[in-house]
Amino acid sequence: SKPTDNSGVYFRIDGRPAEPWFAVHRGYEAQISNNDSTAHRTGALYSFTNVQERVDAPAGEWTTMLITLEGPRTKIDVNGTLVTDYTE
Repeated sequence: SKPTDNSGVYFRIDGRPAEPWFAVHRGYEAQISNNDSTAHRTGALYSFTNVQERVDAPAGEWTTMLITLEGPRTKIDVNGTLVTDYTE
């Protein structure tokens, strides 16, 4: 609800989480933040990729994020713009 808030979507987690930090250490996080860093903007894979395009996700406004998993490839679109295309 505030411009400084941040969150994320976790995926590619190997198994059922056994403790609160399980997803952080064993999966990927698609970042949700308007941070100035291209590594921590909405659609970046936290600590893995920089966004290819900077797309704002204004607090209080509807934003869509499409996460596509194709084998080892992860694509993330924010509001219809490809921001991450990463292959393990």
